[in-house]
Order: sequence, then C-alpha cells, then structure tokens
Amino acid sequence: MAEKKKVVRNEVEITLAGKVRTMRATFEALQSIEARLGNLTRIIQQVVSGDVGITLCATVTYYGLAGFGDTRLTYEEVGKAVMDMGLGKAMKPVTDFLMIAMAGVDVPLDGPAPK
Repeated sequence: MAEKKKVVRNEVEITLAGKVRTMRATFEALQSIEARLGNLTRIIQQVVSGDVGITLCATVTYYGLAGFGDTRLTYEEVGKAVMDMGLGKAMKPVTDFLMIAMAGVDVPLDGPAPK
C-alpha cells in the first residue's frame, strides 16, 4: 500500500529542475517577499489580474523554499528553473502559496486544522 502523504496547510509543492520541492509560508518568507516586491495584497491582486512576470514567480518561489529551509538553490537558479518550467506552470503553486498568506496560517506543522 502506498504511503499516504502528509498534508500541511502552509506548504505547497513545486517541481523545479525535475525535483519536487516544498515551499512553506512562514512569517519570514512572507516578510522577505514583501521587502522585495511590495505589499502582499497588491502582489495577490497582480496575480489575480494575470499581471505576473518571472521576477514575481522567482521571488515567491525562492523565499517560499527558504521558508521550508531549502536553500540549496540560489535566487538565480530558482529564476532559471521557473523560466524553464514556464510561467503558466509556475503560476499554480505560486498562487496557492500566496493564498495561504491571505487565508492565514494557524495550524502547527504537525497538528490538525482547528475546528
């Protein structure tokens, strides 16, 4: 029987350079994204309106990976991997990650969702 994958509310998987990696929405990750790109609400409005470029996708992905503790790739390597996968494919995990910021993260990493 296949092992059931643990789902954590503040994590999003993305495949970069052929490897599945995990982005985690942490305070530090979101703060770093804001410091580089501006207010999260404005960033989300850009994404919803389709006003997305490589810099936005690479920045969210890079700091999301860092939020999970994955610092194996440089910012430039993440950007190239996002470009290689195409903005269309990168949009889903980036959007999911940003929606976590809007919904809030109030679940411990190994705890159940609140009722």
